[in-house]
Amino acid sequence: MSTATGDLPALADHVDPAVVVELTQAVWASFVDAEVELLERWDVPGADELPDPVVGRVDIVGALDAVVHVALAGEAARELAARMLGLGADEVAVDDVLDATGEITNMVGGNLKAVLADDHRLGLPAVTAPGLLPGTTSGEVVAALQWGEHAVLVTVSHAEPVHLPRPTEHKDSLS
Repeated sequence: MSTATGDLPALADHVDPAVVVELTQAVWASFVDAEVELLERWDVPGADELPDPVVGRVDIVGALDAVVHVALAGEAARELAARMLGLGADEVAVDDVLDATGEITNMVGGNLKAVLADDHRLGLPAVTAPGLLPGTTSGEVVAALQWGEHAVLVTVSHAEPVHLPRPTEHKDSLS
């Protein structure tokens, strides 16, 4: 299996890496690409290994505070936006890339929240700057997936306060 867990038992006890993979695959098939299956990878790349990475983030707040990141390369994020919006790749604007990445992260996080115990709430999705990429550190549940030629990295970790840059701060890195 292409997933890994860290050493924080509370999170690992509640978030099954196989479930993260299944939920992400289901969201991808429904909203991004029903023709090209999102496959598990055997290697787990670091988000910092993705070229021009775009990273969505959404918090889950409740008995088990967690943060969900979906990271993909800039080219993959543009293709994601094009597919979700029914546009050609050359028609996709930076705002479309940010919105699509945030939305796919929100859907993955929302599905994950639904399988956790009651009393969890979903925060607002955001797209983080490349400098705030999640690492593959201990304590995270990591699912590495492959969409055609693109890697998609989903991490679930304990929530931590992070200053998220305003979208305008991140647009410069995607231009």
